[in-house]
Amino acid sequence: MSVALGVQRQQPCNRNSQQGVKLDLSPSQDNLNFKTKVAMQQMENGPVPDTAAFIQKMEEEKRKVEKGEVKDNRSFLAKYWMYIVPVVLFMAINGAASPEGGQ
Repeated sequence: MSVALGVQRQQPCNRNSQQGVKLDLSPSQDNLNFKTKVAMQQMENGPVPDTAAFIQKMEEEKRKVEKGEVKDNRSFLAKYWMYIVPVVLFMAINGAASPEGGQ
């Protein structure tokens, strides 16, 4: 259940008025009149995921991969980037540390 609360400040009214709520904040301040509205609403359940169908689909894909029915259609860089990047970094750092052509 959710609750929304709105408060509006109105100009001070005479002391005999029965509208709103009067608050005595301090002797130097005038009485303030607040108008309050409260709205209550029941919570609604959202849609739930279909986990059983998802798990079944994932198990089916896993079986196909194990049997070799599904090919890995990623590019060469997508498959082997973790081997290529360290080699390139090593060559770049090694080349920057000892520049050739100087005496």
